[in-house]
Amino acid sequence: MNWPGSTNRGTALLRLLHQYEKDVLVKDDYVRWFVDDTAIQSADATRKSLEDDSRPESQFQRIAYRYGILREKFFDDLIEAAVHDGCRQLLLLGSGFDTRFLRLSPLREGHIQTFEVDMPATVREKRAVLERRMGAIPTDLHLVPMDFRTESLDVMFGADLRNDLKTACVWQGVTYYLPERTVSSVLDFVRSALPSGTLLGFDCCSPLMLKENEFVPDIEFNIRRLNEIGEPYLFGRYMDDMRGWLDDKCYQNITILDQRMLESRYLGTATLPQYMWCVVSAKTSGSFAQ
Repeated sequence: MNWPGSTNRGTALLRLLHQYEKDVLVKDDYVRWFVDDTAIQSADATRKSLEDDSRPESQFQRIAYRYGILREKFFDDLIEAAVHDGCRQLLLLGSGFDTRFLRLSPLREGHIQTFEVDMPATVREKRAVLERRMGAIPTDLHLVPMDFRTESLDVMFGADLRNDLKTACVWQGVTYYLPERTVSSVLDFVRSALPSGTLLGFDCCSPLMLKENEFVPDIEFNIRRLNEIGEPYLFGRYMDDMRGWLDDKCYQNITILDQRMLESRYLGTATLPQYMWCVVSAKTSGSFAQ
């Protein structure tokens, strides 16, 4: 499985491969818009080789693939539950080539104001694809270029984000590529600048994902691959440490599930190793005033 140039593209490729499985957990009819024709033509063969390949690094790739789909499903469910609970505004941080606004009917049917934030180059490419495919960007979808490392999330309010609407925020597949101080500043922004009671979902990795060790299968392969594309992991926390960190930041209703717990929830089995990735959901303190 070749990761084509960036983790944004790699994540889109994972979702494409998943569409060729017998039992599809995350149905995505739009991901093909963001994947080149060569990848589409070879997707089913690539998926099969991923399962059957005996190369040592294939074990890590299989785990990453399975986790990526389970993570997508978890945050899909989180978003749909938030909309059902009255959320009127969704913030997707580091959205990449996310297709949720297109494929999750509660977002479009409910006219949920959806803000997708990513690096300027990614936003330009996504905007061009959507305009080519749809003619125009839907009025409820806002594409916001921003670099977490150098810019403040306050720019969101200049893009029509409101602080008086019940809000959900999903930050998927990003934290491990950022220094801890940047992760901390984003968590503080969500807590202080968005409405009380905002639902936050994000994922993170274990510190064992940052260095070679005997517990994570073929970890040296992932470290080498990410260094080659210039996107190494920089930040990780164990689950208990993450819970304590969020407690200190006054988050409430904290839930943390590792990849094995996700596998058990959605697939009824628990074969994936621990100490790799986990998903987190929490709410900012206080209740949203209706």
